[in-house]
Amino acid sequence: MEETILQGAIDMHVHAAPDVLERKYTEWQLQQLYAEAGMSGYISKCHANDTAGRAAVLMARKPPVTIYGALVLNRSVGGLNPAAVEASARLGGRIVWFPTIDAISILGENGKPLPVVYDILEIIKKYDLILATGHLPAAEARLLLQAGAACGVRKMIATHVSLPMTKADLALQQEYLSYGACLEHCFYTPFYGLGTMEEIAESIRQAGPEHIILSSDMGQPEGLTPPEGLMAFARQLQALGISREALRTIFVDNPRRLLA
Repeated sequence: MEETILQGAIDMHVHAAPDVLERKYTEWQLQQLYAEAGMSGYISKCHANDTAGRAAVLMARKPPVTIYGALVLNRSVGGLNPAAVEASARLGGRIVWFPTIDAISILGENGKPLPVVYDILEIIKKYDLILATGHLPAAEARLLLQAGAACGVRKMIATHVSLPMTKADLALQQEYLSYGACLEHCFYTPFYGLGTMEEIAESIRQAGPEHIILSSDMGQPEGLTPPEGLMAFARQLQALGISREALRTIFVDNPRRLLA
């Protein structure tokens, strides 16, 4: 039954208040929604600050789901700031997104990643964090994942591979996979008409479900609840031939492996 697809699932990308942007739910309301859906946790993403500290405070209250903190390397945390990555890791953060809402290039004049990028990669490796490409354009995301693989980073996600600003065609997706990265598709993209469910289904078929992350990226005032978004994602992909077993691998097994 469709109601059980999300049992034990983890949403790897969702937004909650407090935030500089308006969000539909507070962190505490959000964890209750996930618990009601039978899910086991979520990663809280904020474009403006590190969520590791607030996740730790919420976890001290022993909620029914696990709340994971994370860091986005936008200007509000110093941009490409190794000290911020180190602090987030020591606070219990689990994922580091490279820049999203700020136009920060990771490349130097020679077209290669800046030295500070390698400093950050070493910290990610040291704490076994998850590296995510954020909203970097595809050409920069490719070089970042290549550098991450060369540095020995074990866990990587190519963020938003179906969103127009970060879109990777199937050939580039295969290159991402060759570096050991998972491919992330967010319900946000088809929900707001920025991509099609058909191309997401094709990506799953080409990559294999063991290499895919499906996140809600919900939290906008006009959006669905994140669990509703993930259920809609599952229903629509099933209609396109993606099996329940594949979806369970994507929603449950892959996030647990990355967060282990």
